[in-house]
Amino acid sequence: RMMAAAASDSLTQRRNAYFAIAGAANDVVLLFTARLLNRSRRQRLAEAELQASFTDLTATHEELLASEEELRELNGALVKTANDLNASEQQMRDLVEHMHDVFALHEIILNEAGEPVDWRYLLVNEAFEKLSGHSRAELLGRTASEATPDLPFTELLARHGKVALTGEPVQDIYFNASMGKYFSVSIYSPEPLKFATLSIDITEQKLAEMMLHRK
Repeated sequence: RMMAAAASDSLTQRRNAYFAIAGAANDVVLLFTARLLNRSRRQRLAEAELQASFTDLTATHEELLASEEELRELNGALVKTANDLNASEQQMRDLVEHMHDVFALHEIILNEAGEPVDWRYLLVNEAFEKLSGHSRAELLGRTASEATPDLPFTELLARHGKVALTGEPVQDIYFNASMGKYFSVSIYSPEPLKFATLSIDITEQKLAEMMLHRK
């Protein structure tokens, strides 16, 4: 009996040890499985984040491509506009250059108090050169006091300065004694601080009027 009891105790101990080892092994398996599942979950989350980032990057890339195309189109439109403006400006210059009427564009020069003190020649046509007796080289970029000191400076400065500052046009008639001709002069401001003069030969009309008055 004693031997049987000892054998039974030994069997019980081994059974308990087995169950303990099995339980520990099961805990290890469960822990490992949980870690695998957690790692798999984190991996799926990371993959989802990467996919979302890739989608965002793809969308951003497409937006950049669209913006680049829009910029190219805008640049093309700007270049075309600039070319059109240059062509229009050249056409205007050609028109001014070849017309028979006397034309000049000037900018008014102000002192610190904002008062007109001079004006500068910006553009003159061939008819203006003939009427004034001065070439473009003598006029363009220079002031009236430098290039044309023979003009009635004070009187013209007051009239031209008023037009350039107020924008109100002025029309007058004057007689050029050296040429023996009458001119109708229009002075107007195409933009602030600039004024243009357009002189039209009206000698025939003026002489006809004088003849009528004499009768």
